[in-house]
Formats: sequence, structure tokens, C-alpha cells
Amino acid sequence: MRPKQWIKNLLVFAAPGTAGALGHGHVAAQATQAALAFCAVSSGTYLLNDSFDRQADRLHPTKRHRPVASGAVSLAEARVAGVGLVGASVAASAVVGGPQLALVVAAYAALSFAYTVALKHLAPVDLLAVAGGFVLRAVAGGAATHVPLSGWFLTVALFGSLYVVAAKRSAEQERLGDGGGAHRVTLASYTRAQLVGVRLGAAAVAMAGSFFWAFHKAAETGSAGVLVQVSLAPLALAFARYEALVRAGHGGAPEELFLADRLLQAAAVCWLALVAAATYSG
Repeated sequence: MRPKQWIKNLLVFAAPGTAGALGHGHVAAQATQAALAFCAVSSGTYLLNDSFDRQADRLHPTKRHRPVASGAVSLAEARVAGVGLVGASVAASAVVGGPQLALVVAAYAALSFAYTVALKHLAPVDLLAVAGGFVLRAVAGGAATHVPLSGWFLTVALFGSLYVVAAKRSAEQERLGDGGGAHRVTLASYTRAQLVGVRLGAAAVAMAGSFFWAFHKAAETGSAGVLVQVSLAPLALAFARYEALVRAGHGGAPEELFLADRLLQAAAVCWLALVAAATYSG
């Protein structure tokens, strides 16, 4: 069920947080409920994914230790639990967040299942499908709290996610070498240069989107707006640090990389502090 990867579901708080809405009414509770729904639905899709990928996972140096691949959890157990979690998360989302949140959660489940059975074999569709899962988390935050999402917000979410996914593929390619295609078919389709190009292009668009979002946000927040503009510095540092770690052979597990690297954590905290100070100072 990948509890370490539940950190990704913090993206649900991005839209209401940057809109300055978390302190209003029940917004924080609504965002928390949406994040919990994504913990459940993502856990369900991980179980289903592992049940389909058990043979390929047995060829991977670390994934072969996963419960389904190792035989600790049976195929039937994984699929029953996976379907149950997905169904429960969609139903709970409809109750706590209404039809909009339920639709987003269901869309995430459908995209994840499509990725498991087909999209992961299609380059570069596999990159966009995984990035789409990150974007849906951000969209869920807006749906649960009725916060509108700007075009610049969605641009940053999409291309920032695409960067992380391309970095993950680069790390897998470096680690598995010529035999990577046996574990993940699309690894044989990408050259090292192609993945570097996707990474750097996605990072450039994400930073450009962040620039325009920050200056638009600064105009809304008056005298505190300079803090949003300054927040671009730790954000750029985070991208640079992540790229350095990927080039050093890391990046195969983004959540573990973030939880282990103090400089990435410091950059994230600085960015959050600056944006929060500008957004909530009034």
C-alpha cells in the first residue's frame, strides 16, 4: 500500500493553501478528508498494480521484495483489497466532498488502472499518465474546497510532475542498464538524452509557470507580495538540487529522496514559509 508514498497526497492542500483558504470555515477539514481519500484510492491502485506486475517485479533488484511479488500476499488478496479500497474511497469522497471530488478520485482510479494494463507500455504516454496522477491530486484539493484553479497553478503542477516522473525513469534506466526493458517496457524506448531533454524542458516550463504565478499572486497580496517573488529562489534551488541528485544516480523513489535529503527539505520549508507569510499575513 506504499505508506511512504502517501506524502504525495499533500498536493491536495496546494490549491486551498496557496489561495489563503485553509483558515476559512471547514476548508482545512475538507482538504484533509480529500487527502485521506487519496491515500485510500492510491493504496488500492498500488495493490492492483502489484497484482498485475508481479512477474516483472520479480526481475527488479528491490521490487522483487514487494509482498505480492515475493508471495507474502496472494494475488486474490491483493485484488480484493485493491478493489475494496478503490470503491470505498470513491464512495467516501462523494459523502465528504460531493460529486466533484468523487469524480476526481474516480478519474484517478481509472487513469491508474489504465496505466497498469496498457498505458505504461506506451512511450511517452507513460510519463504523462503518471504526471496526470499528481495533477489530479492537486485538482482534488480545489474540488473538495471549492477553490478555483488558475492556469498557472495547473501548468506548474503538470510540468513539475512531469519532471519528477522523467527523473524517476532516468534513475531506473541507469540502475537497470540494458536489462531495464524486461522490467519496464518503455525504458528500452527512451535514450538517456531524451529523458534528459524531457527533464530539463519540464523544469524550465514549471519554473516559468511559477514565475508568472508568483507575480500574479504578488499583485493580489499587496505589500507582502514581494515574499511570493522571493519564494522563487528556494523553488529554483529545489529543482537544481533534485537534478543534481538525479545525475548522481538517485531519483528512483522520489518520496524516499525527499524524506532523506535535508537540502530539499530546507528548500521546501523556505518556499512554504514565504508563500504562507505572503498569503496569510493579512
